[in-house]
Amino acid sequence: MPTPPDQAAERRFHRLVDTLDHAVVWEFDDTDQVYTFVSKHSKLVLGYESEDWLRDPTFFESRVHAEDLPRVLEVFEKLRRGELVDIRCEHRCRRADGRVIWVHSGVHFEEERGHRLFRGVTIDIDHLKQAEQRERAARTEAERSAAARDEVLAVVAHDLRNPLNTVTLACETLSPETMGHNVRLIRRAIKQMQGLIEDLVDAASIRASRLRVASGDLDAAHLLRDVADDFAGDAAERGIELTVEGEGTVALRGDGRRLGQALSNLVNNALKFTERGGRVTLRLKRDDLHVHFEVADTGRGIAPQDIDKVFDRAWQSDETAHLGSGMGLYIAKGVVEAHGGEIRVFSALGEGSVFSFFLPR
Repeated sequence: MPTPPDQAAERRFHRLVDTLDHAVVWEFDDTDQVYTFVSKHSKLVLGYESEDWLRDPTFFESRVHAEDLPRVLEVFEKLRRGELVDIRCEHRCRRADGRVIWVHSGVHFEEERGHRLFRGVTIDIDHLKQAEQRERAARTEAERSAAARDEVLAVVAHDLRNPLNTVTLACETLSPETMGHNVRLIRRAIKQMQGLIEDLVDAASIRASRLRVASGDLDAAHLLRDVADDFAGDAAERGIELTVEGEGTVALRGDGRRLGQALSNLVNNALKFTERGGRVTLRLKRDDLHVHFEVADTGRGIAPQDIDKVFDRAWQSDETAHLGSGMGLYIAKGVVEAHGGEIRVFSALGEGSVFSFFLPR
């Protein structure tokens, strides 16, 4: 006896949908609140057998990610109210193994022989979403690299101009009478350019989260005194008192060169903002868990609106913009954070500033 046309068509349909190994085809009777069909490849997509759907009328919505569920339920309600006939949406689902994947669900709604039916297909698009995320990450990284390149070019064009002009002028005016003075000018300009280039390299490394630190045993008190010694001449020339307050020996693990760089940047910043007759104090404290470094000055202080900007790469005080690259505090913050520490600033206009950072012992 030949198979009725409707049954033959239904069998062909079932054979077709069962070949889709990245999709689940399903039908839900909204009138009787029961799944009437679920394709066999439910196991491949969500990790559940088709029988799991057929036994549970809330199967689909209970597997939709909690953050996406309100949006999915809303479009289903629009189908019920007749505002839409078909919907397509991307959302996340939880697999049987607990993994969250992205799927694309397309659903058609119609009434047939007194029953309201949802007929849908849910397709695994997780690999596509991952590819999109990789592409976005690559695009973001490319944009960040381009911004960093433009930033470097801007800094080089602006900040290298002054020392280069100094070298040019000194060379043009060289004579036996000015030889010693001009050579000192040239050496100072070269030192400024070398410092700027090192700052640019460090800033780029920090921005890319690639700043390298070589940990070793060191004495924090000795490190603080070394930095103070390095700036003693500069402080005396400026008429600023530079003092050190600290304990005898404070053991610490860290990169002595990098931590010295961070402290030097803080001291240099304090000297720039402190008037003649003022004071800059380096302090060292410790507790059971941390070593605390402080650089306090009696300078002009920082305006309240600028407090949150001082560690930004793009920020620099108008009064000292001509004195350097403006990357000192940004680099100090990067060095401290690379050591697992935290840096802070306390300041008030007319009352000076205290820059402090603490490192795990």
